[in-house]
Amino acid sequence: MPSEKFNHLILLIGTNSLPNFVVADYFLQNNPDIRTISLIHSEQNFLQAGTNTQAENLEKLLQEKWEGKHQPLELFPPCKKSHFLM
Repeated sequence: MPSEKFNHLILLIGTNSLPNFVVADYFLQNNPDIRTISLIHSEQNFLQAGTNTQAENLEKLLQEKWEGKHQPLELFPPCKKSHFLM
């Protein structure tokens, strides 16, 4: 892992959220400075499916896995702002 630490992780949520989970999980394990994770997703339209559900599911999964194991963390899906303490 590079020596540069960062405290804000931005994830672009697609229809398969597993790669985002792997990245978030890796950095939460290896970078104690992370305080904020932004989950950027798309809205549904006539050309594509939206990824709001994937962003919400990823938010829940990260909360469940990291609650009590990491310092306070904020997840920001664009549709809402949620806060939780770990």
